[in-house]
Amino acid sequence: MGKRILVIDDEEMILTTIKLTLEDLGHTVFTTSDTDKGIEAALTGDYDLVITDIRMPERTGAEIVEAVLEKKPGVRILVMTAYPGDPLAEKAMNAGAVGLLKKPFEAHKVLDFIKNPAD
Repeated sequence: MGKRILVIDDEEMILTTIKLTLEDLGHTVFTTSDTDKGIEAALTGDYDLVITDIRMPERTGAEIVEAVLEKKPGVRILVMTAYPGDPLAEKAMNAGAVGLLKKPFEAHKVLDFIKNPAD
């Protein structure tokens, strides 16, 4: 059975790539480039996984992780970055993100998180 996934990223190409890839595998994917709408969706929606970029103009992925998990601690959030050594990535992981993905998009790692919800 497909999962419900929310993706927050300021790059439309990344949103489209993730959406098409995961929908082809039977998942329902919602995307937004607006960080405030992404936080609202994560808090009001019922998603199996939220994926967010780390560096975006309005808010960072670390801020999104903190805002969502403060009000809804059960949400599973993956963060994406082109810079794995980025201090914001570490901050997001310390705030409760369940994993870190490298850009370009690593589809197999997302699929691992979908298949193994206990991670």
